Amino acid sequence: MLDIIISETIYPGNLAKALSERLNVKHVIREHNIEAYYISSLTQLLKSRVLKAIGTFEREVLKSAHSVFAISYKDFLALKEIYDVNSIYIPPIIIVKENDREEVLKRNGIEKNKYYLFISSPHKPNIFFLKEVVKCWKNTQKHGYKLVIGGSISYIAEKLVSKEFRKNIVILKGILSREEITVLIKNAYAFIALHHGHGVPIKLIEALQLKTPTITTANALLTVKGLRNKVNIYAINNLNELC
Repeated sequence: MLDIIISETIYPGNLAKALSERLNVKHVIREHNIEAYYISSLTQLLKSRVLKAIGTFEREVLKSAHSVFAISYKDFLALKEIYDVNSIYIPPIIIVKENDREEVLKRNGIEKNKYYLFISSPHKPNIFFLKEVVKCWKNTQKHGYKLVIGGSISYIAEKLVSKEFRKNIVILKGILSREEITVLIKNAYAFIALHHGHGVPIKLIEALQLKTPTITTANALLTVKGLRNKVNIYAINNLNELC
């Protein structure tokens, strides 16, 4: 027997609402992004129309829930400002299990504390960030430090990095295990976790737990209450500051 239905916002929202009414149980939303803003940011041509259409739908779903929980502090503030929805802020709890399995470093010729790390998925904003990071590296070479690129965005990186730059830019192809990602973050000189949107930058939080200095964008500081610039974080206001 169900006591409660928990859903994300706009994707399964109406289904969860219908089930909660049919089964006479509470519907709770776990909010992790203001989707109207995120999706509209992906298209400049139809930005205002997308924002209005998705915003209307998102507001209706949010208003229909018994409770809304936000794990991003930026979401918590925006829900009230944009949709007049009172939510409950629950900071993210991320447990990182450290390990000393350094095979991924040795296998790829990576020296501890002598590389910057960029790991990401191939979403549109991340592809833009990748292009800017690679361009920065080609121009500066970062005084002997390598740039290591991993994650599912690596196949795009292969198209951006010509052979002449492969000495200083290492592309880790294929799927990285959870343990390999942890080792890579832990042993990096700095982790590059550029952020777009309202949601919590999970990789940034993981890097901070591993005590790895992290370069991020200023809006990321708003997503988790208590984050401070220059406390193991270097927050940039624009991508020109990256170089």
